[in-house]
Amino acid sequence: MRLALDHFPLFVLLAALMSSFAALLWKDDPKDARRFFLKALLGLVGCAAALGFLFQAVSR
Repeated sequence: MRLALDHFPLFVLLAALMSSFAALLWKDDPKDARRFFLKALLGLVGCAAALGFLFQAVSR
């Protein structure tokens, strides 16, 4: 059985891993680390979604 994966869930997984690594590396306080993780995750996913819609609109 072939597992069909879309690009967006894989990108969200990559963004979560990158955000957690950066939060663990740069923040000492757990509360600050959680806040930084959420901001970085939402920033990465939000920018990717916005750029995806922009590129789709421009390519038509």
